Amino acid sequence: MTNKKIASIVLIFFIIVMIESFSFLVSKFNLLSINDTPHIYLKNPKQNISNYWNEKEIWGAWHERNFKVRHKKKCFDVEYNTNEVGARDDSFLESNNNNNIILLGDSFAEGYGVEKDNMFEKKIEKLTKRKILNFSSSKDFGFIQYLLIYQHLAKNFKHDTIIISFLPNNDFKDNDLIYYKDNKLDFISGKKRHRPYYIKKNNTYEILYPKHNENNYKNLIKFSKKYFWTSNVLRSIKYLFVSYKLNKAKQKSLVNNFSKKEIEHITDYYFTPQYQQEAIIFFLKKFIKENSNKNILLFSIPLYEDYEIIKKNDYRKNIYWWKKMKNFDLKNKNFYFLDLHDYAPKKYDDYFFPDKCDGHWNSKGHKWSGEIIAKYLLESDVQ
Repeated sequence: MTNKKIASIVLIFFIIVMIESFSFLVSKFNLLSINDTPHIYLKNPKQNISNYWNEKEIWGAWHERNFKVRHKKKCFDVEYNTNEVGARDDSFLESNNNNNIILLGDSFAEGYGVEKDNMFEKKIEKLTKRKILNFSSSKDFGFIQYLLIYQHLAKNFKHDTIIISFLPNNDFKDNDLIYYKDNKLDFISGKKRHRPYYIKKNNTYEILYPKHNENNYKNLIKFSKKYFWTSNVLRSIKYLFVSYKLNKAKQKSLVNNFSKKEIEHITDYYFTPQYQQEAIIFFLKKFIKENSNKNILLFSIPLYEDYEIIKKNDYRKNIYWWKKMKNFDLKNKNFYFLDLHDYAPKKYDDYFFPDKCDGHWNSKGHKWSGEIIAKYLLESDVQ
């Protein structure tokens, strides 16, 4: 082997070591969107945050059963524990009280980044003296999945009330097959995701599951996540790139209908495509009818950007989904719609983690929302 070849190999090896060292440092300081520790460096590789969520069930995203793991970012360091059915909650084995409340929702209701005792469900339990069974999850867990996990799991437990945590910013699109395929979100780590989608057919909406297949680079991704810190850098770059593309696509679709000032902050509370709104309203109406013997409280979560814009110009009465939910509240004795925007304080942004770290409620946000929801339950006819 010539000296030139040896020098080239040494240089390549040096560059790889430098990149891996850099990736290690930025991951350790939680500077990336993804800061997972490679499996080979874990005392118990199975107890990894990437193993906490899975997509094995008929409703898609869920948690491993009887699992315990820490989740760290710059702005939080929390522990997640799941019970015998995979819920982030205490055991349901003795939950045989008809006065129980079923909680359905995504990462906000799951308590992403917040210790269990600081979650809004605990505040509701304390103030109402009722037990909440939490069937919420992260990982693109959308409205269709709320309904499916209720149908296939949650409804088997005694309860008389259902609370739905609704996040307009993503709950309309989380199960839109067209949106996921167009933006290549239907694959993860080279594998087609096992999750339900809705699609419009003959003036109605249906739930479907795409056929299973995998990309060839699936094993390469698994290998890099297992052995290299650099995997965090590559996945974080991909996350930022996809987010940028989605935001630009939305801006392009809105530019002809709204002024530049109006689209400075884009969230789906007010900019959701009509067909996505119609789909969710279709399934919600059906759910209310099928569960007429249960009290259903749906509360909507405004992001801080929503709060800012609505505070300047409250045009909610012109939003299709908002009007429909208000109408359901008036016409159905068992359905209640609570928009938390009506209770948001001037410093609503104090209730979220720092934006550059994470976009969920912090413990103050959970305390605030828990008190509002508990008060509403106690003062209304939701018994």
